[in-house]
Amino acid sequence: MGSLNPGVLFLMIRSLVVVVVISGVAVGPPNHANAQAAIKSVHDDWQVRCDTPPGAQGEQCSLIQSVYRPPYLIS
Repeated sequence: MGSLNPGVLFLMIRSLVVVVVISGVAVGPPNHANAQAAIKSVHDDWQVRCDTPPGAQGEQCSLIQSVYRPPYLIS
């Protein structure tokens, strides 16, 4: 059995890269619908956001916490 021929290994890796790229194109960009949901109320770091997704019979709401971490300062 031994090791793989470098040419065969290259073809396997190239094929894997092609499959990953094609899969990414077929799936498309992520859906950021929640980012545009209406803010119903705000409670300190918490927000209630509501939206009616396509095909849904009613409004769906989410409780979202916003967390901010300041960047580290290196001096």
